[in-house]
Amino acid sequence: MKKVLTIAGSDSCGGAGIQTDLKTFAACGVYGMSVITAITAQNTMGVNCVENVSEEMVKAQIDAIFEDIKVDSIKIGMLSNENAMEIIANMIKKYDCKNVVLDPVMISTSGFDLIDENSREKLIFELLPMATIITPNLSEAKCIYDLLLKKDIVSKKIDEIRTVETMIEVGKSISIFTKNNVLVKGGHLKAEPCDVLVDREGNVHTFRNERINTKNTHGTGCTLSSAIAAFIAKGYSVNESVKMAKKFITNAIYNSLDIGKGCGPTNPMGEIYKIVELEAEESEYSMYLVTDEKSCNGKDFYKCIDESIKGGVKVVQLREKNMSTREFYERALKLKDICKKNKVPLLINDRIDIALAVDADGIHLGQSDMDISKARELLGNDKIIGISAKTIEEALEAQKNGADYIGIGAVFATSTKKDTKIVELSVVEEVKKRLHIPVLAIGGISVNNVDKLSNTNVDGICVISDILNSDDCRKRTSELVEKFREMKRNKINKDI
Repeated sequence: MKKVLTIAGSDSCGGAGIQTDLKTFAACGVYGMSVITAITAQNTMGVNCVENVSEEMVKAQIDAIFEDIKVDSIKIGMLSNENAMEIIANMIKKYDCKNVVLDPVMISTSGFDLIDENSREKLIFELLPMATIITPNLSEAKCIYDLLLKKDIVSKKIDEIRTVETMIEVGKSISIFTKNNVLVKGGHLKAEPCDVLVDREGNVHTFRNERINTKNTHGTGCTLSSAIAAFIAKGYSVNESVKMAKKFITNAIYNSLDIGKGCGPTNPMGEIYKIVELEAEESEYSMYLVTDEKSCNGKDFYKCIDESIKGGVKVVQLREKNMSTREFYERALKLKDICKKNKVPLLINDRIDIALAVDADGIHLGQSDMDISKARELLGNDKIIGISAKTIEEALEAQKNGADYIGIGAVFATSTKKDTKIVELSVVEEVKKRLHIPVLAIGGISVNNVDKLSNTNVDGICVISDILNSDDCRKRTSELVEKFREMKRNKINKDI
């Protein structure tokens, strides 16, 4: 198990600081350790008292950990004075710390200055360049930028950060100064919440967010930075770690707790508390339909797809191998309309040009198709990229390269690909255990054999013939959906 250290203050009500960091580490599957820099008396309504831990004790905690335990990553939270910052800077040098996630806590959500000007300068000019990634919110990013302006490190004055474009500009300036990764958090953008990651090479990655209607957001920044540290410790790239941490914090806010009289905390343990419910809950890919006009046996193709969606299909993949580009494009346009009306995503098999032309929701690639990184560059972060795999190695490589889901198979003999190699169900089961992204079984699946997938615990099934060959596509889809649900329920009950 990877080991992650948090250096921060204690929150007596458990919503932020050390307490939420350790909860986040546990939920992300890493071993959490802590160095406490300050003790606070606080609740959901505010901070009543702060008492700094002595410099000797902060240093002693650090040395005790590093002299005995290998630390895979570090999350640094609020440091309330210059002396604590000096100790942390010396620690990073002494122990040659590599994976450092620094949340530059300087200004509260309400706009209150949490550290004095001297401490702020030490944090920015000494500690920030030592971090692998820093995670300032809009106010903190502006504060950092203004100090860079004051020192003539940047020349352009920026009054406020109100747009994604300004976030990118500020993020790039800070990244050039720190020579590392900068995640500017834009949860308070008025138009649309959006976070911007500028990596050390200057590449920009945007993460659009939905605004969740809740006042219970205490500890959001702590949870996000701790999740990033956890995923970096597990070997994921900074970009992958941020993407996964964004999903984690979204779930933590959805599961937030309405406790106390003020702003309640996010709930990083919510996914674990609800594990049985979530295991039973259907994945967004649970019923995945791959198109094949021949399987419709003369029935109206578009009606078959529409009826299948009404029966419970959650994703449609357009796969037609023997069509001209014009025919494929026209079919994709029509399917896009059907899927949009039914609020399900449309993915295009292989043809990224068609996916871009019709603004499809994503693309599905085979092992010999375009590289995931190139597809991501062309499609952007908001689109879905799925990958076919037959081995554990192919699945792990696809996940590492940024795939959103894996389709593995064929798990049974299939009429659409008669010469395809069958993948043993034990391989599918192992892939599911080792991946954190959705895993879908594909190939020859029907109402008569779907229950055989039980031990694999796959998140979804990809079906072609059993739905499109049937006389009633809606009815057959509904039967498959219920069979799959029953299989998942039985697996959960068995595990319990």
